Amino acid sequence: MDFGIIVGVNPPDPSAGAPMSFDAFEPARYAMGDTVRFAEQMELIEMEPRGDLSSTGDALANPGKAYLLLESSEAGEPFTVTLDAGTYSVEWFRVQGRETAKAGEVKVESSSAISFSAPFERAGPAVLY
Repeated sequence: MDFGIIVGVNPPDPSAGAPMSFDAFEPARYAMGDTVRFAEQMELIEMEPRGDLSSTGDALANPGKAYLLLESSEAGEPFTVTLDAGTYSVEWFRVQGRETAKAGEVKVESSSAISFSAPFERAGPAVLY
């Protein structure tokens, strides 16, 4: 992934017929780094795909402990997440701007669907942790 450190490597851009800028690889590098950051915050080995817990259909969860959800709509519509009873610290991540926003705590008395809305002006997907 780090073609820039290999002398003489210049990956082609098939659409332009000319060498591609190494900058084209930056979004993938950022995505890998952001994924590592989330993986370090949670016990990723304990997480499993649980699309049934979110109205977005995109969720990794260790129910009662940690939830990671993708809200991919451009409109930023509210969505629901079914959480087990407990107190959860809430953090948002705006994918395109790579911006993180803490959103306090949510206390859930009994397992129920809780509504969330991303706090960002919409410019692409957001992740709720």
